[in-house]
Amino acid sequence: MLSFRRSLRCGDEACFGVVACVGLIASFHTIIYAYGRQIYSLSRAGYFPQWLSVTHARHKTPVRALMAGSLLGLAAALGDLWVRPEQPSGRDLLNMAVFGAVIAYILQMASFLLLRRNLPSIERPYVSPFGVVGAVLATVISAVTLVVLFQIPITTKACGEPRCGLGWALRISLVCAEASGIVA
Repeated sequence: MLSFRRSLRCGDEACFGVVACVGLIASFHTIIYAYGRQIYSLSRAGYFPQWLSVTHARHKTPVRALMAGSLLGLAAALGDLWVRPEQPSGRDLLNMAVFGAVIAYILQMASFLLLRRNLPSIERPYVSPFGVVGAVLATVISAVTLVVLFQIPITTKACGEPRCGLGWALRISLVCAEASGIVA
């Protein structure tokens, strides 16, 4: 960190901001990859329209799924901007992304623990060096992050209530669950 600070000639806050931005950009690249694969897989399984599972002829990438996810994300950002023009929407969108990521981490650790308990002798291509202890620790860290995420005051003039951004994330999740038939 010291050499990083010297090369950029920045203070602690600025260096932290640069490192946070690099991490954020890496996270968004991962999210783009994940939603493209998810939409593609759901389309191939028959849950989404089949035209979303068409891949590029030469690169074999799910171009239509990537475009559909990008357009949905753009619509969410523009919709948030339209509903609350006086507030920047990046903060709320970031909170929604963190909310989804933390839930995904908790579910991944739960899956890991269930596999270790139910199928302990299965052949694994990769063995976690931290094992069950690492999975439990990651679950605790993720759960604490989820609780803290609910405690961050995001008061806006449009909704007038704390934690509005997370409320939007929960509302969008509920609408998607209802639309897919998960929740009646």
